[in-house]
Amino acid sequence: MWWMLLFLIPAVCGFFAIRTGKYPFKVAVTGSCLGLMILLGGTAVFRQGYWILLALLASLAGDYFLSHLDRHKHGYLCGIGAFFVAHVLYCVYAFSHMEAGNIWGWCIAGAVLAGYLFYFFRFVFGSAPKELRWAALAYLVVSCASLAGGLLIALPLAAKILYIAGIISIIVSDTMICENDFCHHPQTKAWILPLYYACHILLSIALLLYLR
Repeated sequence: MWWMLLFLIPAVCGFFAIRTGKYPFKVAVTGSCLGLMILLGGTAVFRQGYWILLALLASLAGDYFLSHLDRHKHGYLCGIGAFFVAHVLYCVYAFSHMEAGNIWGWCIAGAVLAGYLFYFFRFVFGSAPKELRWAALAYLVVSCASLAGGLLIALPLAAKILYIAGIISIIVSDTMICENDFCHHPQTKAWILPLYYACHILLSIALLLYLR
């Protein structure tokens, strides 16, 4: 398991991205995760993990738009769209490796979705910009679908735990974005990037544990 130490690279890049706010460091987090998966997973990554690779590439597109809102009139909406695509790809990967007969996974994901729908319509919908409301709702639903996929995915135990932890990290990160951007609770901002970067690191390690 020595290779896990190599994921200190994206962790260090994430540290500097958070401290400096510089876009190249943000790219380096996800980019180094992609590079490590290809380096350590070899051709197996392209045969069995290409949906995750594509999801991280979609996330890079989302990073670009949200980091350059001043350059793009609809940058926020494009960012949501890119991350929506990433979640769809996570779902495709997870449901293509689904464990049959896992009723509890569906029940937990359904309960989380119900809770988030209440939260969204009670606290977020009215305060979010009109042009973002329905996109944010669609993103919320696909995020919960990603969680369902994680709960249902048939992976070795350690890989499954890390995969679920990665999906939970991005869902909580997105919740902190809602709290900061729409509900005006700036104290939540500090959690956004650490959890987002943790998602990519955890998912990358989970995939490699499965492949190796």
